Amino acid sequence: MMDFRIQGLSPEPFLPLYGLSDEELANRTPYRASHAVFVLEGAEKRYDAVNEVPEVLLRRLISIRAFDLNHWMVEGDATRIERA
Repeated sequence: MMDFRIQGLSPEPFLPLYGLSDEELANRTPYRASHAVFVLEGAEKRYDAVNEVPEVLLRRLISIRAFDLNHWMVEGDATRIERA
């Protein structure tokens, strides 16, 4: 098996959103994307690990993308991750 790395977004741009109601959050666009972005409220640092999958990803259908050394996406899939 090849090594893999999972990196989360930096929580820095999301800190002002912590504690806001659903209505207040709906009135803002902190991250522009065509899909959902999940932020763990209270997170203080970015997740960054090699060959480890955080528990929160084991409960969701996620998209997985592989990039080459030139940052071109070379593979992609949507899947559920299961523990080995």
